[in-house]
Amino acid sequence: MDAVQAKIQLRNLREWRLAYYNAKAIVTDAIYDDVEDQCRAFSATLPAGDTLKLEIDEFLAGVGAAVDADETVPNDSHWVKAKHKAPMGSLNKAQNDADLKEWSKSCGINGLILWSDKCDGISIALYYEGGSLVQAVTRGDGEIGEDITRNVLRMKGIIKSVKGFDGFIRGEIVLMKDDHRLHFPTYANPRNAASGIAKRLDGVGCEHLTVLHYQMIRFGNAKPFPSKQAEYKVLQHFGAAVPSWGIVNSMADMTTVYAQYVDGLREGLNYEIDGLVIEFDDLVTMEGLGQKNNRPKGAIAYKFPHDQKVTILRNIRWQVGNTGRITPVAEFEPVKLAGATVMQASLHNLSNIQKLCSQVGQTTMFEGNTVIVSRRNDVIPYCESIVKSDLPAGAKAFHTPDKCPVCATAVKMEGEYLLCPNTETCPAQVSGAVKAWVTKIGLKGWGETIIDTLCEQGIINSPADLYKLDAGELADVQMEGRRVGGTADIILTELHAKKDMPLHVLVGSLNIPLCSRSTCKTLVDAGFDTLDKMRAAKMVEVAAVPSMGVGRAEAFVRGLLTRKELIDALLAAGITVAKPSDGPLKGKSFCMTGFRDSDMQAAIEAAGGTIKSGVSKDLTTLIAKDWKSNSGKAQKAQQYGVEVIGIDEMWDRLGGQP
Repeated sequence: MDAVQAKIQLRNLREWRLAYYNAKAIVTDAIYDDVEDQCRAFSATLPAGDTLKLEIDEFLAGVGAAVDADETVPNDSHWVKAKHKAPMGSLNKAQNDADLKEWSKSCGINGLILWSDKCDGISIALYYEGGSLVQAVTRGDGEIGEDITRNVLRMKGIIKSVKGFDGFIRGEIVLMKDDHRLHFPTYANPRNAASGIAKRLDGVGCEHLTVLHYQMIRFGNAKPFPSKQAEYKVLQHFGAAVPSWGIVNSMADMTTVYAQYVDGLREGLNYEIDGLVIEFDDLVTMEGLGQKNNRPKGAIAYKFPHDQKVTILRNIRWQVGNTGRITPVAEFEPVKLAGATVMQASLHNLSNIQKLCSQVGQTTMFEGNTVIVSRRNDVIPYCESIVKSDLPAGAKAFHTPDKCPVCATAVKMEGEYLLCPNTETCPAQVSGAVKAWVTKIGLKGWGETIIDTLCEQGIINSPADLYKLDAGELADVQMEGRRVGGTADIILTELHAKKDMPLHVLVGSLNIPLCSRSTCKTLVDAGFDTLDKMRAAKMVEVAAVPSMGVGRAEAFVRGLLTRKELIDALLAAGITVAKPSDGPLKGKSFCMTGFRDSDMQAAIEAAGGTIKSGVSKDLTTLIAKDWKSNSGKAQKAQQYGVEVIGIDEMWDRLGGQP
């Protein structure tokens, strides 16, 4: 085993362990143990302090679904779900001075303003009964999180008892910068590290995390705090760690504090923050302002400017997507941004390239161009601008390709985008179509690696070919140095178990541009409720359906025509169209606001109901995360006299949550 093979096998072990603890084992114990022993033996040959050795040893020392050293591996299924006793919402955001002034004007700022650090970590709710900490629940979706109490009890800054307190304290789990450097140097940044460590099943490393507390809510008839600063002072009195905070008299003073943070105060902190929280100190005034976008109107998160750095453009790579859209990607000299090394960023489309070039008087981008790049919201790499400067002699100009970079088919324009029209044999689109099919019909176990391997080896050329696979043949396929093996039986069983599907799922999973499952459901509800009717539909008829329009209609009709052979092959492979349900919700339509729940959507459709994306006078029921919400959809529902109910009541009507 060499280093490359060790990295691949370590990734496999993580995947296998995660699947095992999710009760969906994909390899036998013997295979798992053999690969683990190989990695252990290889680690013994590496020198102390070697990064790969640290990764392997850390994984082997773990129990349960360990977390990768550079990214958080989802492990939601391993912790007990817990419903919050009070919703954990978020704040509206100000991205610049104009946003802040607009917020200040809308609130009518008059009185003391409290500011505090907006910590960049993991939100947690700490519940107390009779003064004792009894439960710690992650934010989750704001309604339901995960009970990680046993890990939180090991963290720094926690107060395990608050005399006479019944209620909850909200906080943020962070990894202090010095603890990051000392204990977890292989993690990319403190935020990612905190996310992963906090959810480790074995709790290893949680003693190096810190909880910073910033809100204290009493339950029952207890007298509320008169001010936000009083809330902070009580927290500090009981020994809770809190973020930096302060009081100012005006928005002008607030602007000064913000400038001090941008100029260097932020960097001097021992924890990561991505902005300041600004709110009324008077909590009665705050409460009286109500909500905007289902968030408190009297508070706002004033985000810091995106971290930006200058670098040198080296290449533009033209990337072919699932639907044939060709996207330009800028590749540049690596830069460190918001705790991560960034080497590329999407340029989105031709219009964006023209905009960047016009700012410096260029007609195209050149190798050697000096560019400013950022990670917007500390996440998404973005090419902000080109810096006007002298180019190297003979600098190479980047031109728009006239042929698909994957299959060499002549490209065409579709609005601002380049498009490869070769939907049938372009390898990028073949793989993309299979991935789209697998994802949209809800298959588990069919990861990108196995699909790419099958396409690259010519074993499959369309979604229909999946149904022709033989378990023995699939088991022998070599995927990044290993056989698919026993996984073949598992994923093929899953594949064949989902052959019967509603019409909108069948057609909406064919990777037709602009035509999602919800779009196809709209057409089914409009009377195109059989495959024959859909195939016979004329563009003008489809365009006349509300919310469709000419663009979608053209894409739908053309897409069905070009996918005729694929549809026929799927039907020949045993795919069947499920009969519409005659359940108790037949003829009724539902829309969700403030949340998305695929289980609820499936249950509604199984009972004969229809899911809508928006509110209209024809909607039967609006399901709201907060049924008292004053959101745009809720206001529309009130205007049209549409019933509004909560999540729990909808589940009651469906006979209970699965």
